[in-house]
Formats: sequence, structure tokens, C-alpha cells
Amino acid sequence: PILEVEPSQNKNRFRYVFQKFIQVFASDKHPLTIYLQDLQWADAQTLEILSDLVIDYNTRYLFLIGSFNDTEVNPSHIFTLTLDEIKQA
Repeated sequence: PILEVEPSQNKNRFRYVFQKFIQVFASDKHPLTIYLQDLQWADAQTLEILSDLVIDYNTRYLFLIGSFNDTEVNPSHIFTLTLDEIKQA
């Protein structure tokens, strides 16, 4: 059985398990490509998960491709801010 934890810990648990899930499918013999479209509509939690995947050194052999409509985002848009964080990491 899974132990009950605080909501913030539950969020961190989900992010960790999701990273491990992706890492199962992304291997040197079978690289994984994920294409996500219309990322300008992604919510903050989804962008956090994607950021974790891109930044985490243990997530190897993953080719993450994303597209977005640049007329829908501005410098203060959550998607733009997330891209800036990824670039700085």
C-alpha cells in the first residue's frame, strides 16, 4: 500500500515516479522521442514535469520535441519562463 503524504509530497512523488517511468522506455538501445504540440496551452504542473525531464541528468536517451505558437506567448508567459529556466540549468 502507498502511504498517505502531504499534498506537496504527493506532487513530488508523482514527478519522481513519472521521471522513472520515462527512463524505463528511454535506453541506449531504444531511444525515446516525445513530440508535444501547442505547449503554449500547457499548465504550470505539466511544464514543471517537462522541465524535470529535460534538466535531470539521469534522463538519458530522450529526445523531447515541443512546438508552440509564438503569437500566443509573451516574455511573462509561463511557457517562456519555463524555457528560460531550462536554458539556465
